[in-house]
Amino acid sequence: MARLQYYGTSYGSFLGNLFMSMFPGRVKRMVLDGVIVPEDWVAADWHNSLLDSEKALEYFYRSCFEAVAKCPLTESSDHSWHSIRDRVNTLLGGLEANPRPALTQGGTETIITANMVRSSIFSALYQPVDKFERLADSLASALQGNYTLLLQNTGLDRPGDGCTPKKPYQYNWLGLSSSAVVCGDAQDMTHHNEHYWQGYFEKLGGQSPEFGHHVAKIPFTCSGWKSRPEYRFTGPFSSPEADPRDEQERPSAPALLLSSWIDPITPL
Repeated sequence: MARLQYYGTSYGSFLGNLFMSMFPGRVKRMVLDGVIVPEDWVAADWHNSLLDSEKALEYFYRSCFEAVAKCPLTESSDHSWHSIRDRVNTLLGGLEANPRPALTQGGTETIITANMVRSSIFSALYQPVDKFERLADSLASALQGNYTLLLQNTGLDRPGDGCTPKKPYQYNWLGLSSSAVVCGDAQDMTHHNEHYWQGYFEKLGGQSPEFGHHVAKIPFTCSGWKSRPEYRFTGPFSSPEADPRDEQERPSAPALLLSSWIDPITPL
């Protein structure tokens, strides 16, 4: 019988875990990286997702402080990474109170909000090697009153974006497709009332003051998602002990689980 060899990251780790739980005898080798807690995923509560989020943000500030002049966010008067964090928090607080109008490269008017900047920061935490330097540049420019790089980091400043007479806006359905996946895998969330969701936002906000509310919005989309799949697997997420002799109903080897030292959304 053919057996699966699989490498899955993030949501792919959930798919691998699901397959191995349902069909352990069809698994040869499996590597899961950035592992989602499957019980959290199908319950749509995400209570273990943000345990490292603040640590990841702190790592960004620490790295910047240690880089000294190589990081544009540093100032000669800084005594620790807290000084950098405090300046960025002041920027976010200002945008919270007074969002800034801006123009994209395509000439479309938009508004820069604190939530958009937090989303940009959170996205950079996923790819520190590729995005930390650009994030530092954009935040440093914004602190000087120049929001051009920050606007580009939000993903809004793409040439031709916006609805113009010559080129109507091309909607990519990414948000709805993400909701379809999250809500299709999750239990029915449409019966929860305002009190439940208020408590949910407060709980995730307590775990991560910077990003908790941002992440809580993802399961919250399920509050109005009434379409239900014909079948969904809810566990148990487990498999029998592996056997290299390819015994029936047993995987050939244990799954290898990998994780970053600090992960903003799938902590170890």
